Amino acid sequence: VSTDTSVSPQPAEEILPAIIGLASHAQPSRVLVLGDDTGVCLRTCSRFPVQEIVAVRSDRRITDLARRFTWSGQQLPSDEDERVHLLHEPSMIALSRRELKKFDVVIVAGESLALPSAANLYSTEFYQAAHSRMTSTGVFCQRFRQTNLGPDSIKAAVATMMTVFTNVGVIQTVAGEMLLVASDAEGGLIDPELLSRLQREHVRQEIATAGWDWAQVALLPFLDAG
Repeated sequence: VSTDTSVSPQPAEEILPAIIGLASHAQPSRVLVLGDDTGVCLRTCSRFPVQEIVAVRSDRRITDLARRFTWSGQQLPSDEDERVHLLHEPSMIALSRRELKKFDVVIVAGESLALPSAANLYSTEFYQAAHSRMTSTGVFCQRFRQTNLGPDSIKAAVATMMTVFTNVGVIQTVAGEMLLVASDAEGGLIDPELLSRLQREHVRQEIATAGWDWAQVALLPFLDAG
């Protein structure tokens, strides 16, 4: 086991929320990352040509671990990138901050739904708060993890999202993992330029840290919830 992705590949499920979220937007400039205790989504976002990344994290001690094990191998560690702003507070409090303004992409890489503390991340109030922080063409991407909870939990999450967002979809990533993707964009969730964006050099390099190719990401099963 190694934190060096050239020795031990990064689990794909750790990077895909950022890859899918950012590649789904035509020109992301401001990115909001919620959760992401490992720091992998923030690291992935920092490799995209965006102007600002606000990362809301649960605990300073967990950030110290991410600084030691996830970001230290970068030429420019994520927490030292001038585009990155770290906030240590609950996600709902951060979402209520008017000074944060609007974001093009909101990425939620929170806890497994099996944990009681994660329930609020799938509530109407949470989705409304995230929606209020998004631009009109903004993309919302949430990591959905479950173990032996059956189909009802994903159905409930999608149904709740559909009360807030115009377009909602589900992407199967790996066993037991999905991404919930949403937007209000007039063109829907499937952007004709998505495939070309996945083939950009910086995107391909980041996908390669998981031992994947861009085509594997493009072929992930997708369900448009309408």
